[in-house]
Amino acid sequence: MISRFRTSGTTRGCTLDRIAARSQGRMQVEIAGSSALGRDMYKVTINALDTTQRRQAFQAWQDVRRVALEDPARGSARVRGAGGAIKVPIFIQGGIHGNEYEGVDAIMQLIERLATTPDGADPDVERIRDNAVVIFNVIQNPTAGSPARGRTATASTSTATSSRSRSRRRSRRSGS
Repeated sequence: MISRFRTSGTTRGCTLDRIAARSQGRMQVEIAGSSALGRDMYKVTINALDTTQRRQAFQAWQDVRRVALEDPARGSARVRGAGGAIKVPIFIQGGIHGNEYEGVDAIMQLIERLATTPDGADPDVERIRDNAVVIFNVIQNPTAGSPARGRTATASTSTATSSRSRSRRRSRRSGS
């Protein structure tokens, strides 16, 4: 199956913006940085705040985070005290390199589902929206492995792989 989300870095932002426009305020798209060749790196946050319960649960998380950064034990105590009335952060990494489409395709499908599913249509989506702030890093290094680089691996991967291969060959030749 060919995904409808297989997009280049240029159109990925447009696709995310289109999904955000249909999200009824549940989704924010940010450019979190850029690759070595200047391609945008996107951070997407899904956080439904459309009910009092969801806003209070998110506020409880913000309070815990603020306290936990200074005093982790007090932060943990606040989490226990909040019971189930707290949104937890969930971080999801999509792709690592620019030519690894499967993770990006999957993450784009999940982003669309969480952002645009109508209220009440999917109990799993509702549970996630009620209880979590989901943060997505769509692709960590959009340049690596892309045709713009002219190869299929990053310099660090190529160097690490060939270094290991060479050292193995040397070991075999030397009898060690």
